[in-house]
Amino acid sequence: MVNKGMLNVGSFIRQVRTKKNMSLERLSAVTEISVNQLAAIEQGQDCLVSDCFILLTALGFDWNQIVDALQQNQPQ
Repeated sequence: MVNKGMLNVGSFIRQVRTKKNMSLERLSAVTEISVNQLAAIEQGQDCLVSDCFILLTALGFDWNQIVDALQQNQPQ
């Protein structure tokens, strides 16, 4: 399933990653998602919903926080 309806997921991930002082390279090492793919996601490219969960988990979110974050990014 591709994340097409959840707006701003990439910018949200960039914001959290920046607050935690985590580089794209480090996040790539933790998630096994390529740096190029991470950069594309942060720039608004569609991504797999499973990748969103992997990224948010790697950034320290628990299940409830992930659901809340993804719901906040859905179009109204």
